Amino acid sequence: MKTIKNSENKEIMTMDMVAEYLQLSKSTIYKWVMLKKIPCTKLGRRNRFVKKEIDKWIQNGGAFIMEDIPEFPKSLKFNN
Repeated sequence: MKTIKNSENKEIMTMDMVAEYLQLSKSTIYKWVMLKKIPCTKLGRRNRFVKKEIDKWIQNGGAFIMEDIPEFPKSLKFNN
């Protein structure tokens, strides 16, 4: 499988590449992206996947690790 490397030397995968890597259909990957069940990044109008994040996600049983999700600072107040 061919992967793309960005400037930080992270392997970037396309939708096709992730489907092949996980041995799933593209429609399943699309559905998971829409439901936010798989880690991905939007670049323009395209979804891209960092292989390291996908591997970590797999090791975690297909669930996001809460420490990976940034929190808003507690001092930040929102006006309604």
